This record gives sequence, C-alpha cells and structure tokens, in this order.
Amino acid sequence: NTALLKSGFELTSDRAVHTLYVRLLKPEDLDSVIQLQQKVLDHLPEKEIFVFTDSAECADSLQNDIVSGIFCGGSLIAASIMVINRDSYRNIGTQLGYEWNKCVDLDSVFVDPSFRGLGIQRFFIELGLAIARELGADYAFATV
Repeated sequence: NTALLKSGFELTSDRAVHTLYVRLLKPEDLDSVIQLQQKVLDHLPEKEIFVFTDSAECADSLQNDIVSGIFCGGSLIAASIMVINRDSYRNIGTQLGYEWNKCVDLDSVFVDPSFRGLGIQRFFIELGLAIARELGADYAFATV
C-alpha cells in the first residue's frame, strides 16, 4: 500500500547491503528522472528496445500521476511512472477500449544499472498494484 512510500528498507545482494528510501517524486525531480533514464539507456547494448519517456511526458506524470522514486545515499537510483485512472492518451487501457476510470498503466520503470538484480522492479509492480486497488482501478496494464 502507499505506506510503502513512507518507509526505508534494506536490500542485500552478494555485493553489499543497501539502505534505500522510497518517496513520491515531484515536478522538481524532473531532471533527476531524465538523467536516470539516460543512464539506463547508455548502459543498454540494444538501445532501440528502450522507449524513452520524454521530458514532456515525465513532467505530465510528475504533475498528474504517481511517480515513485527509490533513493540510496541521496541519489535517485530507480523510478516508476504509473499513469493513474484518468482520461489521458497515456492511459493504455483507453487505447484498448476500457473505461479510463477503471484502468491504470504501470508505464515505466528505470533502475540504475548498478542496482539491477535486487528486486526493485518487483517492488514497483507490487507497489503499483496496491496503489491501483486504492484508486479503485479494476485493471492494471503494463508493456514490456
């Protein structure tokens, strides 16, 4: 549930123990989100498979949707964009013929390459589904 957005937690890997903090991102976090996306893209061997969420879409989501961030040592190391159940072309459910108020879109997740393999994507999916239920959505869509 959204209580997860107010807590710190630890993730342990064979490399280290990481103390991470989660919070909702705000419009003033736009540059950090774009920089994180660029870092992810720069580390991909097949860059054409990555769909970059441009500044305008990120700004729109930071203003109107739920964008969660995970921080380690004060730096944004992961972000998740969830387009909420609103009337928007960005709510993929509307493109599939569903009523906009019944759908959310688990739109994008970006994880700093040095933090991959820790279950952050799974955390964001579970968080998104919990928030979708709180918002009264019947469907949660995602693309891969």
